[in-house]
Amino acid sequence: MPRLTRYQALEHASPRIIEVVKDQGARVLRLLDLRIIFDEHRSGWLLPKVTRFSDFSDFLTEKGVIQAVPVKLGLRESPRFIIGSVSPAEIVISLRDQSYLTHYTALYFHELTNNIPKTIYSNLEQTIKPSSGKASMTQRTIDLAFSRAMRMTNYIAQFKLDGEVFQGYLLNGQFQNRLGVTEIDYEKRKLPITTMERTLIDITVRPAYAGGAQEVLSAFLFAREKISVNTILATLKGMKFVYPYHQAIGFYLERAGYKESVLKLVETLPKDFDFYLTYQIKNTKYSERWKLYYPAELD
Repeated sequence: MPRLTRYQALEHASPRIIEVVKDQGARVLRLLDLRIIFDEHRSGWLLPKVTRFSDFSDFLTEKGVIQAVPVKLGLRESPRFIIGSVSPAEIVISLRDQSYLTHYTALYFHELTNNIPKTIYSNLEQTIKPSSGKASMTQRTIDLAFSRAMRMTNYIAQFKLDGEVFQGYLLNGQFQNRLGVTEIDYEKRKLPITTMERTLIDITVRPAYAGGAQEVLSAFLFAREKISVNTILATLKGMKFVYPYHQAIGFYLERAGYKESVLKLVETLPKDFDFYLTYQIKNTKYSERWKLYYPAELD
């Protein structure tokens, strides 16, 4: 009997190959993941030594087992191979180990928005850093910081899935030891994501990553019967921000119609400075209760 060619050998082992690839657990594979599968199983599949990895990946693509998704990261590409139907969030999460979904994307998965955002936000915490000994906060430094545009990441992934174009904002937040990070079940897969309470804090801190202050207020409205304000305050304390974001949170809670007893709980925290709801406010109004400047259109 003549020896099988590498293509014939792949076809002969097809049922076993497809079973291994589909049963390995992940629905989004890196090039390295696919190569490991090939290297670990090629002898068991009795593939000829001349069989190349490209033969293997091309075979899986032709059979419809995997679909290649080119992902642009700046000037380089980081391809992903998907099995079956996946969410664009799964692709973004696969780009960095230990990252988790956050901001607008977390709002969507927690059903705190009616929008279906095409931009996916993930966060990878920086390593813990020693105290930098920064100067104490002053009213002048606060005024100056919020008179400028909010800092935005330029680390953005771009890819097309099912004919739609998506962007992934790959954030590098300060070290929080994954405080307020959990997992949700999404189509038989667990996705790492910020809790509702942590999400509300994150979008208060960086409103542009949630569509702006109006969308943040809307999220607080959606969350009214779902969250614990005590948990928000405990999480906020644990995150150790320099700026008094509790003043902005108190404002959102008030405007979203939370109980007065809840508002008084937030009101016990110090308000030593005037603060800002967001960056570069054009038409400014002021809340005496929260010592906070906010956009007039929120009235």
